[in-house]
Amino acid sequence: MEIIMMKLCCILAMMIPMVMSDCKLNGQVYKNGDMVPSQDCNICTCIGTGIACTEVFCPSVTCTINGVVYKKGARVPVDSCNTCTCMGLEKIVCTDMACIPIIRPPSARI
Repeated sequence: MEIIMMKLCCILAMMIPMVMSDCKLNGQVYKNGDMVPSQDCNICTCIGTGIACTEVFCPSVTCTINGVVYKKGARVPVDSCNTCTCMGLEKIVCTDMACIPIIRPPSARI
C-alpha cells in the first residue's frame, strides 16, 4: 500500500503546474507569455523560467562601408553632394548627382 501511495504522490506533484515568474531583460519586466524584444528577426517570449527565442536565420540588416557598420535605413556618407541609404543585406542605394566643385574668386581664398 505504501508503494501505491508514493506513486500517487509523485504523479500529483507532476500535475501541479510550475509557478511561473516574470522575466527581466535590461531592467524591463515581462509577464509570463509576453513578447520580449529581440536583437534580430527572431521572436522571443517570456516563459516564466526564462526567455525563449526562435532560432531562425536572420538576413543581414546592416551595410559595412570602409569598416563602418550602418543599420538599415541609416544614411551613409559618400561625398558632399550625393545621399546614400543602407537598405540592409549589405546593399546601399545612392543618388547619382554630379559633384560640381565650388570655385571661389582669388580674393575669397585664404
